[in-house]
Amino acid sequence: MDHSTGYSLSGSMNYQYDFAKPRRVLNVVYDVSHQSGRQDNDYRLDGTYNPDIVPPYLLGNSLAQQHTVQAHYCDPLSGKWTLESGLGYIYCNYHSLSDYYDQNRQELASQRYEMENRKHLFNAYLNLRYQSKYVSGQVKLKGEYLDDGRGTRIDQGTNAPEYISQSGFFLTPQADLSFMLKKERWINYINLFYRWNKYRPGLSMLSTRIDYTNPNMLTTGNPRLGDEDIHVLGIRLQLPKGSSITITG
Repeated sequence: MDHSTGYSLSGSMNYQYDFAKPRRVLNVVYDVSHQSGRQDNDYRLDGTYNPDIVPPYLLGNSLAQQHTVQAHYCDPLSGKWTLESGLGYIYCNYHSLSDYYDQNRQELASQRYEMENRKHLFNAYLNLRYQSKYVSGQVKLKGEYLDDGRGTRIDQGTNAPEYISQSGFFLTPQADLSFMLKKERWINYINLFYRWNKYRPGLSMLSTRIDYTNPNMLTTGNPRLGDEDIHVLGIRLQLPKGSSITITG
């Protein structure tokens, strides 16, 4: 028998101020979310059975809380230039516990698994865009600083607690440049782009019941994995009649 219960609460407040200058705005958003869950399973056995192959009884619970504050500012500097900037702060509190018991309801201390972390993430970005009749482009710069105190606490079995830290600062740029050519040419449009994306293990999707040796768990929360960097450099050619060619590396 498997039994799970859970609930979630979330809310958001959004404020926007429009300046006298057209299309010049300031936007502030606050989001909060609270998720709590509980899972337990039991085994009802009848007749003769081998106790060595009966899975242990599981009792687990988890709690995830996240607060987010973000501010976005957009300013059309002129008819061709636009500036966008933003600041953000995220606080995440997560706790997960898995307790295991044998058929006699005695706790199996060697299989107990607990995880806890509290993280502060500060981020900022600056985006400068240019657009004319035949040329357009933008340069974006994004910076993030993650502070997780002592790190993610992992308490497994009877071993001493382990702390895995993700704290650090990183800066990632992106650039994009496009040219619109004359329609009678065999290429109507050329787009050159570079992107640098950085992914950290998930802030709030950690769980004590996943495989931490699997590198695919990066986006769903594996504190034992390091950051993942993806650099993309490419060119896109727009041909007549809507067809296109894209080459990336």
